[in-house]
Amino acid sequence: MLDIYAGENAFKTIQEQGFKQDLFTKMLGASGGPKWFTLFGLDKYLFGEFFKDRTSELNLIGSSAGAFRFAALSQKDPVAAITRLAKHYSETVYSTNAKSAEITEKAKNLLDAVYGKTGVEEVLNNSVFKAHFIVAKCSGLTTYEQPALQMLGLCSSLVLNRINRGLIAKQYQRFIFHHPKSQLQINDRYHFNDTYVSLSDKNLKDALLASGSIPMVMKAVKNISGAPQGTYRDGGIIDYHFDIGLKPKDGLTLYPHFNAQPKAG
Repeated sequence: MLDIYAGENAFKTIQEQGFKQDLFTKMLGASGGPKWFTLFGLDKYLFGEFFKDRTSELNLIGSSAGAFRFAALSQKDPVAAITRLAKHYSETVYSTNAKSAEITEKAKNLLDAVYGKTGVEEVLNNSVFKAHFIVAKCSGLTTYEQPALQMLGLCSSLVLNRINRGLIAKQYQRFIFHHPKSQLQINDRYHFNDTYVSLSDKNLKDALLASGSIPMVMKAVKNISGAPQGTYRDGGIIDYHFDIGLKPKDGLTLYPHFNAQPKAG
């Protein structure tokens, strides 16, 4: 079953003009690990049929699993790429009690399989589907790889987020690695000191890997090309489910989701 939710203005627009693909100028992709499989069929329909003949730009903004989806869907053949992602993601096998080094290496292998020889170039040169990956730059205890110190930092994040979501801006800075020709801006009331870095052939895979580098599970990505030196982890730390505004405000935002009640942070 597919439920469709719309705000008052969006609902009015759709009632007047119909559910047409050119009404949408942005698309969000939430974190959620393997939960993204519930959207696999919908992604294939959207990019194989609904958006198939689109000529105007559609900005794709994803964190973690959402970023992985959009990295596939912004390739030249989005249906083939998202199918490769689903195949390799579901068939990846880890050793018993796998450590972060092994899991990280398997994630790199996954990216190589999904992108092939031309995937990075296809994403960078796509003038219609423009990818954006959300990444969290860490400070304090969350920069450490030692499990005990990292866990202390994450527990602190949990407490701060419970008190006030804006407080975790003391530990994390939001980085938006964006299509080189994107003009999209995030409007965030919690002030995560947003920083924009253009994607390139030197940083795209690292930025994508960082967006999905789950704390305590994978190693952080260090010193991404084009960005300040530092420790970068899963974008879902800040934007697990999005609660941001997007500029410019033209058009509607499509947000396929596996949960009927998205929760910020």
